[in-house]
Amino acid sequence: MINFMGGGPAGERVDLIRILSQLSLPAGTQGKLDPILDAWELDIDARLKERTALQTRQRDAMKEGAKNQDFSGFMKFQDEQYEQALKMRDINRAFARQVTDALPPDSAGKFDLEFRKQSFPNVYRQRYSAKAILAAEKFDDLSAAQQKDLAMIKASYEKDGEVINRRAEQAADQQEADSHKQQAADAQGQRRGRHDVFNLADDGRQ
Repeated sequence: MINFMGGGPAGERVDLIRILSQLSLPAGTQGKLDPILDAWELDIDARLKERTALQTRQRDAMKEGAKNQDFSGFMKFQDEQYEQALKMRDINRAFARQVTDALPPDSAGKFDLEFRKQSFPNVYRQRYSAKAILAAEKFDDLSAAQQKDLAMIKASYEKDGEVINRRAEQAADQQEADSHKQQAADAQGQRRGRHDVFNLADDGRQ
């Protein structure tokens, strides 16, 4: 099982094998999944090695920047780190689709939902309405008519909730991308500010 570390874009750290290990898969399914999971592990492992190499280069740049009071070489790694994180996310999503296609319908639905929950935990956290429905289902004194009404309410909630969740996923991806752009712009402004300060200091010494 691959060891994921650090935060990043939604779905970057999801472990497909761990999700599958929590499902009761029909006999014969694993044989279809093994080639997909082997390819996924190889692809992810290669990206993790690239990340480790980048982190080493970043630490070296940080040390060099501390000596020269110039951290521009360190800051430029932020964009590269983000691009690597996006690759990890996209690899996970691509292989998750392959796994879903290889699974029987019932298992595919469970896997896809769990993948999305782990990718977007804030989107899929249990809301008050869902908690209320679950609580009502535990009542043992409901009439047949009440049970029917509750089932209709639950079906409507789940249908509408799926649409809302998918839209929220898209919004979360966009928000994350916008946040990175803003952070990059802020970092660029900070670098310019430090550069101006150092230039003024040099002018004062002349």
